[in-house]
Amino acid sequence: MCTRRATADDTLAVHRIADATFGDGYLTGLPDGARTLVAEVGDQVAGFGWWEPQPRAQAEQMATVPFPHRCAAATRFACVKTVAVHPARQRAGVGAALLDALLADARPCADVVWSVAWCRDGTAPIGALLTRVGLTPFAMVPGYWADDSLVRGYVCPACGGPPCRCAAELWAGDALL
Repeated sequence: MCTRRATADDTLAVHRIADATFGDGYLTGLPDGARTLVAEVGDQVAGFGWWEPQPRAQAEQMATVPFPHRCAAATRFACVKTVAVHPARQRAGVGAALLDALLADARPCADVVWSVAWCRDGTAPIGALLTRVGLTPFAMVPGYWADDSLVRGYVCPACGGPPCRCAAELWAGDALL
């Protein structure tokens, strides 16, 4: 398995994985290719992820709740926006490899790395991976995805919609970990 920057040639595979993982229509284009990575198993894209650099004000607006006190002095944030693995490749280390590669790419640009994790039945499926890389949960936000699902029109595979009624768990960690 290898991870690499995504290219335009990866768009169809990324969309298929996003539709299977997050619901039809979750993505309408390939996220910023400079910050989007794919994981390949053999010659097939098995997963993708992306992160976004954010000034403090943008991170606070996206989080919708205050960051923990340990983040008080931070001005540069890196948000791991998505990590998704094809259902047939889950539980095989693809997500861990993607998260490691995303963080290696993001950490030099940030004081704090954080993520918004989708929750199913009160649990963030990616929670164990986020813990492994040094992030800790700091807030649970009910209905976090509702407005986004209405604006973008995607159908959540867990609750239906739009609107998506799923909660999000917010995680943060020191970028130097």
